[in-house]
Amino acid sequence: MAIDKRLVIRNLLETKEIYTAFARATNLPYVVCDPETFNDQIYVFTKEEDVKSYVKQQAEQGIGLMGVRTFKQQYLNFFSTLVSLGVNAIVLCDEGEMELDLNEIVKQPDYSQIPKEQRPLMNPQLQLTAIYFLQELRRPGKIEEKNNIRELDEELSANLARAEFLCPVEFEPLEEGQDESKRKFRFMLLKNKEGATYQPLCTDALEFKKFGKGNANIRPLKIPFAKLEKTLMKEAKGYVLNPQGFNLPLMREQLPLIRRRFGIEEA
Repeated sequence: MAIDKRLVIRNLLETKEIYTAFARATNLPYVVCDPETFNDQIYVFTKEEDVKSYVKQQAEQGIGLMGVRTFKQQYLNFFSTLVSLGVNAIVLCDEGEMELDLNEIVKQPDYSQIPKEQRPLMNPQLQLTAIYFLQELRRPGKIEEKNNIRELDEELSANLARAEFLCPVEFEPLEEGQDESKRKFRFMLLKNKEGATYQPLCTDALEFKKFGKGNANIRPLKIPFAKLEKTLMKEAKGYVLNPQGFNLPLMREQLPLIRRRFGIEEA
């Protein structure tokens, strides 16, 4: 008898909590590409002991994961975030495994009727290729033993070159009677554990929101890849893409190499 996936999804959304395998390499759900369907999918569990078992199993293969709990009231935000990551399916692990299309669980936004300049910035393909690249790059082992690392790097570079980004800038507090259009702002800088200075950069509105944390003086400045070199401050070694997410450094010297490799003129 065929299983009614609609009923499975309805029951899933009524559970009090779920558990997801997150990758320590990215601080995001662990994404795998199904070899048959080619879906980019994550593993979701209804029982804590099952996610712990999966994490232990993957650790034996050198893959560092952790189980993360999500409560029912967080489901809409969680599944919507998966859309922004380029994920298109989940594998539900509950008395067996079942693949479910993400668009059957959460309605994907349709911005086709909104003018392009007013649409929220999203880079799901860039996010997805960065996730695959970093999951492999940060896996223990020699670089020459990494699976398809050169192909992943090439695909990531191509998506970087064609993308637009949100650069966080901090505005000075608005003084009484001051014209909003005349407020000054400064580019923000971050230091890593080694003390090196980087400029933060975000792939989309969700990553920017995580970085800004509700600070009304921190706002996004949209910048295409072609302008990143001119926008980079002198004291910064480069950008750090999604500092509250997969935290990918983009070194200053990488920017012109990527730009020229894909025939992009500096803006």
